[in-house]
Amino acid sequence: MAVLQFFIVLSFLWPYIQVLARKTFEYERTHRVSERFASCTWSTANAVGKRTLATANLVCTWNDGQVGESLESAFAWWVHGVASGLCEGVGEGMGVLGVKPARTQQGKVKVGVGRGHRA
Repeated sequence: MAVLQFFIVLSFLWPYIQVLARKTFEYERTHRVSERFASCTWSTANAVGKRTLATANLVCTWNDGQVGESLESAFAWWVHGVASGLCEGVGEGMGVLGVKPARTQQGKVKVGVGRGHRA
């Protein structure tokens, strides 16, 4: 019964939805809202990116470049942590799915499914 009521209400509202969609499309075409929004967003992102890069270059030169080296090592530590976490998560997911790693002659891990998998 609820489905029937839904379609009755929808059939009543459908012409109004079509008119609203048509008017919205006409307004968009005459005023080019999406084009203006995209160009403003692109200009803002470009300006912020340039200023951020200039600020980062300035900060990295402080104290004879030691600040830059510290930031570089902190970023490398963060990337290593994220990569290690992803690797560990994939390994746990493989364990849950029953995919077992198999060792090759060189000692590298080769992933195989089940017993009959060849490296």
